[in-house]
Amino acid sequence: MSSYDGIWRIRRIDGLLPPMPGMRKYIAGGRGETRLGPLVARFVVDGTTLRYRTPFLGFVDVLEEVGDGRIAGRATFRGRTFGRFELIAVSPGRPREPE
Repeated sequence: MSSYDGIWRIRRIDGLLPPMPGMRKYIAGGRGETRLGPLVARFVVDGTTLRYRTPFLGFVDVLEEVGDGRIAGRATFRGRTFGRFELIAVSPGRPREPE
């Protein structure tokens, strides 16, 4: 079980990230997915990083717990940060297993 297990709302802080209303991250164990409506981007949890799978190889979210049920994140591509965001717990605990 990952310490990030749960459903998370995403709030854009700055950078080249689009507005994120309605976007969620679902994390269970070592896997998860970012969803916006019917669009799904799957990732693997690797310590404090979320490493996206094909077709998003090279994209990695780097996470840091900041307290109050919030997690700060940096969106990176091939090691370069292009935006910052915050994860806010919607439903802590283990959601259904991502596919």
